[in-house]
Amino acid sequence: MLKPSGLDRLAVRRAFNDRRSGESRADFLLADVERRLVERLEPMRLDQVQTVLDLGCGLGRSLPALARRFPGATLLALDMAEQPLIERRTLDVRARRGLRGLLNRIRARGEHQADAIPSPRWIGADAHRLPLAASSVDVIWSSLVFHWFDDPLAVLKECYRVLRPNGLLALSAFGVDTCRELRASQPDSSAENRFAVAGQWPSFQDMHDWGDALMENGFAEPVMDTEHLKLGYQSAEGLKADMAALGFPAPSLGRMAPSLTIELVFGHAWVPAWKVRSDGLSPINIIRKGKISR
Repeated sequence: MLKPSGLDRLAVRRAFNDRRSGESRADFLLADVERRLVERLEPMRLDQVQTVLDLGCGLGRSLPALARRFPGATLLALDMAEQPLIERRTLDVRARRGLRGLLNRIRARGEHQADAIPSPRWIGADAHRLPLAASSVDVIWSSLVFHWFDDPLAVLKECYRVLRPNGLLALSAFGVDTCRELRASQPDSSAENRFAVAGQWPSFQDMHDWGDALMENGFAEPVMDTEHLKLGYQSAEGLKADMAALGFPAPSLGRMAPSLTIELVFGHAWVPAWKVRSDGLSPINIIRKGKISR
């Protein structure tokens, strides 16, 4: 059963506000998980998607992939940590100003830019209480974020609330086998552990619990699967640096071989055509003369 994790929400926010993009070594993993999640969207029929929410967007690395998958859709990029949003907005402004901005506009007119994306709407907010209207989003995408929520059930309820009928939630998260070699070690308080969340591990949940939670919160047809990765390192320092970049507590390796197990949980589920209302009641649909009215 999916349960509140006990993570300190403010500590999570502070930790990711303190991160700097240039110090992250884990981009290879984030990009690989993004690719795997996009592949799971490919066979789905997703027509007339108007609004896509990147839930826990960070620096917005997934936005180009979402723009390619949903051309013409409005992109919403939401994160609880304000600093990555500020950094991303600053980069966007620089890309549109001065000589660089002029060259970018000329290049955009003369050739197709695979990574060109419409200007997203950047939102600094808590995923446990989304500042979005009910039934206002067609697709919610969340890559490697749900394990940082202290109450993932509350976030799932919010996702259901803001998704339109027939809307889609697609997510990835770290599973229970992640870092199984290291989690018995005690975190330290050294400088290399500055990205850890108050020495706490993220909430590693079982794939089946995610599926059950989606059903309990009104979603239909959940599909869950897992993949395991084994990362090898030439040195313990490299492993520790990746752990810090992911926000995990710094391990005490001792004589252990520098390797790391990563379990990836992938899932998606749909909002039914007739949503259950917030008060728990379902609408009555009257069929008359071939038309459906609410």
